[in-house]
Amino acid sequence: MTLKQKAFVKKYLTLKGNGTEAVLRVYKVSSRNSAAVIASQNLSRERIRREVDEAFDRMLDDMYPTHP
Repeated sequence: MTLKQKAFVKKYLTLKGNGTEAVLRVYKVSSRNSAAVIASQNLSRERIRREVDEAFDRMLDDMYPTHP
């Protein structure tokens, strides 16, 4: 993953899954339409999708820990 893609994942998570807004902030794109396309492209990449899924899993584990 590139540094911008890593930053996108982090911003995507902090913005509660708003990919368009994450792209606008990380990639400095001025067009919302272009940002939506880039967000969709990013989220279709296997490595980025896996990173997002793993982060969401960690967040859920923190929110709802299992008891032994």
